[in-house]
Amino acid sequence: MKIHDGGAWAAYDAIGTPTSLGINTTADSTNRLAVSAAATLLTHDGNGHQVKVNKVAAGDTASLLFQSGWSGRAEMGLTGSNDFPVKVSRDGSVWTAALSITGQGQVRMPQRPLVRATRDGGVLTPSSGSQTGFSTLSINQGGFSLGAAVAGGGNRLIVPATAPYFVCLGVEANPAGAFSVAVKVN
Repeated sequence: MKIHDGGAWAAYDAIGTPTSLGINTTADSTNRLAVSAAATLLTHDGNGHQVKVNKVAAGDTASLLFQSGWSGRAEMGLTGSNDFPVKVSRDGSVWTAALSITGQGQVRMPQRPLVRATRDGGVLTPSSGSQTGFSTLSINQGGFSLGAAVAGGGNRLIVPATAPYFVCLGVEANPAGAFSVAVKVN
């Protein structure tokens, strides 16, 4: 079997295993199978069909990369570990993992805003009208941080994005005294 590579005829073995194949486009040394078409169909030859993407070692990549103008915008697969992340990029160079599944099946959403902020230091008896903040973020994902100090102790909680948030506030109070609690925004 011989195939013309654009410059000369090249001989291949009896099975026909070219080193690259371009269908309606040119294959190269990186993209050895290249297809330019409105759609590409891979169908079953029997009861089912699997597309397999294999990598050599845990630190390598086996993924599907979605591009716009030849620049990556979304990727899913095994990218540098054996966890399965779904990552996105605004510019094709800075990537953010929106979802990740570990090899044990644990689902993580590192950009989902979730925080548990507490005030350490035992019993606190604030004076009337005073403000207090937080000192510890024991659960933190999605970009929360502690900001400037509050006059009554602790720090402000910096929220990563303007959006609706569900806030639960737990307070233990002395039942003998009168009290009120308020959450201040900005």
